[in-house]
Amino acid sequence: MSSKPVFTHFLALPLYTSTSANRLNTSLSRFAAEVTTPGTPTTASEDLTSSIEQLSLSKAASEHNESVPTTNNTNSPPCQARRLTSPLATSVPRSITAPLPREALRPIASLHLTLGMMSLGEASELERAAAFLKTVDVRALLESAATTAATAESTSIVQGNASSSSIPKEPLSIEDGSTRSSLIVTLRSLVPMHALESTSVLYAVPHDASGRLYPFCKALQAAFIEAGFMAPDERGLKLHATIVNTLHARARAGGVAKSDFRRQGQGQGQGQWQRWRTKNKVMKIDATELVERWKDEIWAEVQIEKVAICEKGVKMASDGLMRYREVAEIDMP
Repeated sequence: MSSKPVFTHFLALPLYTSTSANRLNTSLSRFAAEVTTPGTPTTASEDLTSSIEQLSLSKAASEHNESVPTTNNTNSPPCQARRLTSPLATSVPRSITAPLPREALRPIASLHLTLGMMSLGEASELERAAAFLKTVDVRALLESAATTAATAESTSIVQGNASSSSIPKEPLSIEDGSTRSSLIVTLRSLVPMHALESTSVLYAVPHDASGRLYPFCKALQAAFIEAGFMAPDERGLKLHATIVNTLHARARAGGVAKSDFRRQGQGQGQGQWQRWRTKNKVMKIDATELVERWKDEIWAEVQIEKVAICEKGVKMASDGLMRYREVAEIDMP
């Protein structure tokens, strides 16, 4: 019996870019302020800055099957909803009455779309994969994707997870004056990866008005599989930008693992998330209220700037943000 490969890297489209950083910082910091336990109330500017810093400096290793110790105080009293002084936090209805662990939120600068996992443990393998990436003609792949999109009956057929019933003739453009060939993605909504009432992952759905995103990503994935750098994904490509992953919210060593947050049906605890403590299990949440609250959210409009091979595990970068280290990259048109 052959052992499963140990994945060390992944192919991705980074979403935290020069055109999207400000919007992502604003929208995801507002999300964090609303769904997590706030600290000591401060001024509005300090509150927002703290939210951004705490997300960026989160002790998360990776959303690809790695657990991370939490810094939550397990002796603290049950969480109660509190309002922040930040105008971003108080400008929207607070329909969520209890918090998620802050460690469950992915660092903002690490946001990306995964195209496939790779096992590149040897330096020579990594060098070959990086060299292969440099040979990929992304402009040609985009042109081919446009042809695929033009012949599809609807965006839902092309992407598999979009709601539009037709494909506009031209891609969207954003305020920086990007060219017609640029790939523009709008991150929308909040969707559970698993059952709504019991999930560990919540993600934003990428929408592409030109219809090119999914066929472009499939073509990239196929190229790396054919070259032998990526194993075939039997589950199929599901493009998603992870915002919440409770795998990273496990209790620290010696503590009690928080494995499940569920709604209480009756009594004093009604309307709040209740902690079900079970050792050695990933925490699950009932995301009914979260999904309803954020279903119409537009997190950001992103111009895809590069395709990158990333090393697993977010790390502190030179700019002070927690992100995946890009070991090889190729610019997009």
